[in-house]
Amino acid sequence: MRSTTPIPHRQPTEAIAPTRQWPRVSILLAAAILVPACMSLEQIAPPIATLAAPPERASSLEQGRLIYLQTCSRCHAAPRILEYTPAEWDTILPDMFDESDLAGPHRRLVTGYVTLVMQRTGSAPLDSGIAASDPGA
Repeated sequence: MRSTTPIPHRQPTEAIAPTRQWPRVSILLAAAILVPACMSLEQIAPPIATLAAPPERASSLEQGRLIYLQTCSRCHAAPRILEYTPAEWDTILPDMFDESDLAGPHRRLVTGYVTLVMQRTGSAPLDSGIAASDPGA
């Protein structure tokens, strides 16, 4: 019969003992995680009132903004519109429209809103190819 000898309990060494830096590191990690989550809806998708939208289009543009926020948030956090270039949106929007099964009229509302944001912030306007290639148009 084999005898087993107990393994002696080892005390942690100073190298692995908690240090005073852990609270600082924890705070920095929490900030890195929480700050992006605290981004306001106005930063993600600017309100129509801040974009000097034509009054006759304000209602449809606001619908586009709301559809953008609601539809994108189903699968992931809605990205800041200004995070991408107009050329990137030309690729992103059709892909996301197909992914979300967004109907033709809603596609046009979202495209109109994103286009206005790009125009009013100094970015080049989106290529009209998005609406033209819309199968629901």
